[in-house]
Amino acid sequence: MNRIKICGLKRMEDILAVNEYKPEYIGFVFANTKRFVSDELAAELKDALDKEIKAAGVFANEPIAHEAFCQVLF
Repeated sequence: MNRIKICGLKRMEDILAVNEYKPEYIGFVFANTKRFVSDELAAELKDALDKEIKAAGVFANEPIAHEAFCQVLF
């Protein structure tokens, strides 16, 4: 069975779209790229995310404490 993950979400419009199409997973990017989201924005977007869709984080060279904090957040 194939599963779908859409990554790099950073706008409420992105969340509304995935809530409509229902991928299995979405991703927030915490790495320093053009798709970066702050912890606060990620939490706000996650709150609006359909509860059936699982959220994941993308990290690059982040302290383990930040990754652990995000695991609690999501």
